[in-house]
Amino acid sequence: MSFPKYPETSLLAARPEIFRVKEVVATEKIHGSNFRVHFPAGMSSLDDVGFGSRDVELDPSSDVKFPLPHAVEWFRSRPELLLRMWEVLKSYGFPDATVFGEAHGPGIKVKGVRYSEGSDPLFRVFDIMI
Repeated sequence: MSFPKYPETSLLAARPEIFRVKEVVATEKIHGSNFRVHFPAGMSSLDDVGFGSRDVELDPSSDVKFPLPHAVEWFRSRPELLLRMWEVLKSYGFPDATVFGEAHGPGIKVKGVRYSEGSDPLFRVFDIMI
C-alpha cells in the first residue's frame, strides 16, 4: 500500500516575506510524532485503512519496525472512530483521503511533556489531503 507523505514545510528562515503581512498567527507544535491515516479509494472495510509515520508506512509483511505501534493500536481498538472518519470523508464525495496529524502521549516522545492525564496515545489532526 502506498499513500502520500506530508509535503515539506518551509522553515521561517527560508520565508522571511511572511512578516510583510499585517498579521501573523503562530501556534505551538505538539511534542509528538507525525502520524498519518489513509482511507484509500475503493475501500471496502476498515481493514483497508493504512497507517504511517512521517517516512514509514505500516507494512505487516515487512521486517521494518514501525515507529508508532501505540498509535496504530489506539486507532484499531476504536473501529467506531475510524468508521466515523470514513463516513464523513465519503459524505463529501472524496475518493480517498490521508489524514495527517501528530501522535503524542505515553510511549511517544514523552520527555516530560504531558497533554493529558490518561495513558492512551492522542492524535491531533493538522491537515487532510484529498
